[in-house]
Amino acid sequence: MFIPKPEVVYAAAKTMADITLRLNTVEIVTPLNAHAEKDKWLNAARKGVFRNPTFTYDYAFLSNIAQLESELLSARHQLLDNLKPQDLIDEILLEIINDRIEDAHASIKLAQAILNRDDATSEYYTAKKFGRPNAVQIAEAERLTMFGHTLGVYEPLFDKDQRKALKGMRFDATQISEHFRRAIDYYGIEGWIIVIDEHATAIDVRNKTANGTPCIVIPSSREVNGLKLLELIGHEIECHLRDSENAAQLFRDLIGSDSPLMPLVPLLAKPDDEMMYEGHAKLSDVRFSGSSALPKPFYTIAQYRAVQRNSFAEVANHIYELQLNLDQSESAAVKGAWLATYRALRGVTDTKNPHGYTFGKDYGYLAGFSIARDLQRRNWLDYASLRLIDLQRLSACAELDHPKYPYKDAVQYVASRLM
Repeated sequence: MFIPKPEVVYAAAKTMADITLRLNTVEIVTPLNAHAEKDKWLNAARKGVFRNPTFTYDYAFLSNIAQLESELLSARHQLLDNLKPQDLIDEILLEIINDRIEDAHASIKLAQAILNRDDATSEYYTAKKFGRPNAVQIAEAERLTMFGHTLGVYEPLFDKDQRKALKGMRFDATQISEHFRRAIDYYGIEGWIIVIDEHATAIDVRNKTANGTPCIVIPSSREVNGLKLLELIGHEIECHLRDSENAAQLFRDLIGSDSPLMPLVPLLAKPDDEMMYEGHAKLSDVRFSGSSALPKPFYTIAQYRAVQRNSFAEVANHIYELQLNLDQSESAAVKGAWLATYRALRGVTDTKNPHGYTFGKDYGYLAGFSIARDLQRRNWLDYASLRLIDLQRLSACAELDHPKYPYKDAVQYVASRLM
């Protein structure tokens, strides 16, 4: 890449990286009153009333995000005006850089739309970021709501006696951290910290953080049995963390260590679209736990129903009936209806008339699993933090057969020390 003004590009790249660290799309669409509305909704639904919740958002936070637009656009101008591709690799890098900038801009526009209570505009930008389930994916999801239809039969990794022994073990947050560290060290991966956080609600692999250091967050109250511990190592370490590190190293190699574009590596290595990312991790869950870990169809169906301009109550009622038809208990069906509908409609401001809005991220679990399962170029899963289109582009100019951190089966490595 010919860069006539490297100091300008470095400053713009650094600004771009700093901005994107603040753009967590899930945080943008999470209502402040989600827990309170959930409790009210579940209490009413248990009495047979499916209501439309009223969501409120962190408007000060959204305003701060919205105000980043001018800074982002200025940095984009400075960056793109000073990048002159010289070969195919440069052209592909420029395409991916531009895609990531557009994605960041869409996150800011989404925050602005929520501030303005403009669900139609929110719909446009969530569709731009995550797409929508296509006809084939919707048909597959609907097929899976019928008795006898599955994604296949998969046997768990460990036999009955081994699973029983593992289920009898208990690990607190500190012990989970120690075994995560053992798996990370087994791969020789450096630069990640593990944080035990009393405010966290779920284990989370965070590639981009405010202080620039990637970390794994573990809720301080989290306790798991041995079987779940090993599943988490496969999902969080061998897939999410390893995929991200392989993608980051790939971009470091393509960009060059002395390039002013280096601050962009975290942005390039982990887009918001997590279809491949979650698909690979779900494939690991199924390998480990068998058919019980297969993705469910309800997120996809809830999103499809939302796009068809149904209200929150109408979407939830449909999911509820589907779950009952699959012999879920009344209590489980009500909880499942809330979960799928909430995840499809978080970010909406008018739950009675969402204007076809849906937060399109979560259909990627089912769609991503199908892609990962059927992917002909299995080595691409070593870089599954990237989008499929990114890998298709990069395969034309980059070596993808030799990732920095090839698969080494850390699950079995840790299991050998537990049993």
